[in-house]
Amino acid sequence: MPVALLALSVLAAAAPRLLPDQVALLSDRLANASSFKVRIQAALILGAGGGAAADEPLRRALQFDSSGPVRAAAALGLADLDGPAALPALVSVLDDDDAFVREEAEKALSDVAARVGAPIVKPLASALTTAPEPARPALLRLLGKLGEPAADAVVGMLGDTDAGVEAAARAELSVFPRPIVDRALARALSGGSFAVRAAAAQMIGERGDAAALAALAGVLADPAELPEVQAAARRAIEALRGSIDGAAEARQAAGAPLPADRVRALILVAARGGADAQAACEKALTDESESVRAAAVSALADIGDRQALPALRRLLTREGDAPLGPAVQAAIRRLERRQPAR
Repeated sequence: MPVALLALSVLAAAAPRLLPDQVALLSDRLANASSFKVRIQAALILGAGGGAAADEPLRRALQFDSSGPVRAAAALGLADLDGPAALPALVSVLDDDDAFVREEAEKALSDVAARVGAPIVKPLASALTTAPEPARPALLRLLGKLGEPAADAVVGMLGDTDAGVEAAARAELSVFPRPIVDRALARALSGGSFAVRAAAAQMIGERGDAAALAALAGVLADPAELPEVQAAARRAIEALRGSIDGAAEARQAAGAPLPADRVRALILVAARGGADAQAACEKALTDESESVRAAAVSALADIGDRQALPALRRLLTREGDAPLGPAVQAAIRRLERRQPAR
């Protein structure tokens, strides 16, 4: 049947524009002919030349015809007739009970996507969020064929609750050029659901994308971010620890013009550890920005070196640092519980 359907579709594509009487006759055949072959032919010809009057008969056949090949032909006909407007109807049969219908609906969507290009990404992405789970891998494959314009939409499915959908998203991303995926993952850290943000952080760590270190540090610096996302970002930074330039981050922590950049640098220098980290964090305790001083307190607690205790105690008594008092006290207690280095 697939070969026969292809042959019929090629012949139908060459059909001239149909007259109203011809559309009515073919619509009747599509709805009522006892032979499924006649109904297939009617669907394909209506799609090729039936115009607006053929839309409703094809949609009815797609949804209600008892024959899988007829539904498949209606899918191809709708794609020819309506282009992007057929998308919801075609998506609705991506989970059809008949595998042949699913395959032809995906082909029809692929043809539409190839004709329309990047503008189809938004409606496909919208359909992806509402489509039944069995249909989502097919939509992800379609988005994968569209390349960079679709990268954000594919990344947006990484946090899907269905493991098969997330696996399909990862499979599609694996064939994208690396820079496209890296940029999309970095963007996902600051947008989308918490599940997507956490999944993006995890995948950045898995891929070893050192260019995303600043973005990951920004996740940890955001007091409004959810703990699950921050935990994923922390694991990713740990996986990338060897890529952190401690000396460069120490310079940033001391001299970056924006407090937010100094905070991110402190997070990274603490993750890298070593002498540069201890010195940079202690120096930052005198920073003019309270957010930077707070980050330095947290970083020193994470580094865990008791030699920071004198500097933290001085900060605790320094005028103007009352808002940081509880955090400083907690850091001091944390370090005091550690055994002195031998």
